[in-house]
Amino acid sequence: MKTVCMVVLGITLGMGCLYATAATRDAGVIPSINKMSVIRLAIITYTALHLNSDDILPISLDELFQCATTNKSLAFLLEVGLLDAWGEPFAYETDGRNWYIIQSSGPDRTMGTADDIFRGEPQKYVDEAIQKASLTPAVIRQETNAVQEATTKTT
Repeated sequence: MKTVCMVVLGITLGMGCLYATAATRDAGVIPSINKMSVIRLAIITYTALHLNSDDILPISLDELFQCATTNKSLAFLLEVGLLDAWGEPFAYETDGRNWYIIQSSGPDRTMGTADDIFRGEPQKYVDEAIQKASLTPAVIRQETNAVQEATTKTT
């Protein structure tokens, strides 16, 4: 089992570096992708530990992190944490059995925009999420960020 986990870890981390998005100009993209690769490995490990339960995927990243605090097989997740390179929490979506998506808000720190970073399984769901995020025009993102900043300053 340890050998299989180590092989999966190596492959997952290697693939994380290959799938850089168009936003790779930002220094935080690769570290975020690497963190997401570690989270994916933790999800794979969690799944192997929960094959006999109704929900074989963690329902939330908090659940995964809590499991890591008590299970040595997942302890490596504690070192990585659940924040991307910009200090924002990763988003996570799943049906509990068949698919999951991990999302970083990317350099603009706004979820649902073209610079978001996605990982997950199966790839078709990840591709759909990327396509949806890429449809948000940059002008709208800039206006949204300006409104959020102005609102934050006035409150």
